[in-house]
Amino acid sequence: MQTIWNSRIDEVPLETIFLNGNLKILYAAENRTSAIMSASTAIALVISSLGLHGLSAYVAERKTREIGIRKVVGASPANIVRMLSKEYLKLILISFIISIPIGYYFMEKWLEGFAYRTTAEAWLFLISCVVFFIIAWITVSFESYRAALKDPVRSLRTE
Repeated sequence: MQTIWNSRIDEVPLETIFLNGNLKILYAAENRTSAIMSASTAIALVISSLGLHGLSAYVAERKTREIGIRKVVGASPANIVRMLSKEYLKLILISFIISIPIGYYFMEKWLEGFAYRTTAEAWLFLISCVVFFIIAWITVSFESYRAALKDPVRSLRTE
């Protein structure tokens, strides 16, 4: 190839580039963006879980008497956990209903910049919704279960 190039085009030297090296250069910015987004997502998940844990601990503390009365009447720990978790899961569902169209819009805008374009699939949003529901439920249920296992006599005596 070098000899054919030199025989036909003498004034410009032949420069060869490997395709995989060229692709690495083209997608370096995408790899950096992916790493930054992954780290940001992990940090946001930890911060939101800590906030949700603190909020559920506060609500469980505020409802100590109600939990005690329900336990005396015969409520099981599962019923108490369900009662305390229901509010949070509704709010998380509302937040997903709001965030899915916004996420879809930005994902579509980001994918427009690629030559071989794909579309944002609904299962991606469904999986993320299920994962965050599970994480939120575990976070809230931990504190709710602790509150449900407290002695009802002590919770009724405290003010």
